[in-house]
Amino acid sequence: MLQEPVSSLKGIGPKKAEALKKLDIRTVEDFLFFYPRDYEDRTNRKKIDQLQDGETAYVTARVLLVVKGGWRYGKKRTLKLLVEDETGQLEILFFVQAGYLEKAFQQGCTYGFFGRVGMSKLGHLQMTHPDFQKVEEPQEGGEGQTDESDRILPVYPLVGGLTQKDMRRWTKLALAQEDQLADYLPPSTLQRNRLCDLSYALNNIHYPEDRERYKEAKFRLIFDELLLLQTGLLMTRRKLEHQNSGIRFSDRYKTKDFTSSLPYPLTGAQKRVLEEIEADMESDKVMNRLVQGDVGSGKTAVAAAALYKAVKSGYQGVLMAPTEILATQHYEGLSQQFALFGIAVGFLSGTVGAKDRRNVLERLKNGQIQILIGTHALIQDDVVFRNLGLVITDEQHRFGVNQRSLLGEKGDHPDTLVMTATPIPRTLAVVLYGDLDISVIDQLPPGRKPVITKALNGKQRTQAYEFMAREIRKGRQAYVVAPLIEDSEQLNARSATEIYEELTVAYPEFSAAL
Repeated sequence: MLQEPVSSLKGIGPKKAEALKKLDIRTVEDFLFFYPRDYEDRTNRKKIDQLQDGETAYVTARVLLVVKGGWRYGKKRTLKLLVEDETGQLEILFFVQAGYLEKAFQQGCTYGFFGRVGMSKLGHLQMTHPDFQKVEEPQEGGEGQTDESDRILPVYPLVGGLTQKDMRRWTKLALAQEDQLADYLPPSTLQRNRLCDLSYALNNIHYPEDRERYKEAKFRLIFDELLLLQTGLLMTRRKLEHQNSGIRFSDRYKTKDFTSSLPYPLTGAQKRVLEEIEADMESDKVMNRLVQGDVGSGKTAVAAAALYKAVKSGYQGVLMAPTEILATQHYEGLSQQFALFGIAVGFLSGTVGAKDRRNVLERLKNGQIQILIGTHALIQDDVVFRNLGLVITDEQHRFGVNQRSLLGEKGDHPDTLVMTATPIPRTLAVVLYGDLDISVIDQLPPGRKPVITKALNGKQRTQAYEFMAREIRKGRQAYVVAPLIEDSEQLNARSATEIYEELTVAYPEFSAAL
């Protein structure tokens, strides 16, 4: 049954069940809605002489030679294989932990390798860290192993203790029971929106037969997610519309009283957004506004002006940032600005000592601290305000709606302002933040260069490296961030050690550090 715990599936004991819980998979049904993060198209089967530099392909080859390399990066060392088929030879390279993979390959045996093809230092074709499986030799009058070597396979997010093989097996077992799951959308909705049924979508999101069926499945499941999201946001907005009246801040204190003290003039976009915020604050409705603007567009100055108006009207304000570094930057800058007006600013994070924390909490409760700046530590139960009127969260995408709500509950229907530097098209912002009004600071201060953000796919990696190299030759520096420190048998992702090795070989003239 789909509602049974995962331990009802073969091969899932207490340890595996605990690992699955970290992925929020607790029942058999949860496997159905735990979607792949990527796919391996093993239908692209190639002979070695057909491989091209930069492509991802699946080859079947026999191991001729296994070479264990020297130690590097602590416990890391290289493992090289020389493999061949009837058309040529290929080098396979792994950076491995001691004992890991070293016993996985036997000379003379045949394996299937799936991965990206590149060129080695000596100009030979090479696959680095491919997925692999042993291929059984054909039996008399029969075929060899083809179960996972000639289809599109799902690649799931993993945690320690789980493998792709595990997840694929258990998901197949769950899919075998999906007929117990009723489609929650009526036929008329499916027909009107040209949607496939739920069973078809789930089967083809996990094991798509081809690209077209995958697109149909993805379209249906995205529709479901947006429908649920919009329904939830509509409920939240209706609740806000019917809740008690908000705070009507004094119209005697204007944000320009604060901004005129700044050493620079505001841009037209900042002034426009401040007018929208001020109108909200002076009305009796609860402000729920998103301010979106690029890095350097001046969101913090706008937020500071709103805090000034709240404090001068007799209320406290709070600003929550996602990291201690960002929170500290806000605290140091705003403390100096507000000192000119005799406004006391406090700071709170998880690293603040017990004695200092007690002092901050006491001064906050009795109203001596008028503006509090900090991290997630602000939403803890013992953080009590005397008269909270304005809640501001920075880098909104790093917080959930619930965290924002928890902070808001520390006051009596305070106004809320959320800020983000993430470029969000207005249509998407309406979907993501349907409970918020939206303001955009679409103008940079004079002399400020625009931030350029670009996304490249895996095949364009060399293009990204070349851009970085050109900038370094101009005297600049660069850094590369990877999702892993070292390669992992659980995660199909590039590590810092692998990229470091790649860059030091490709650009020996640059000084690099790991």
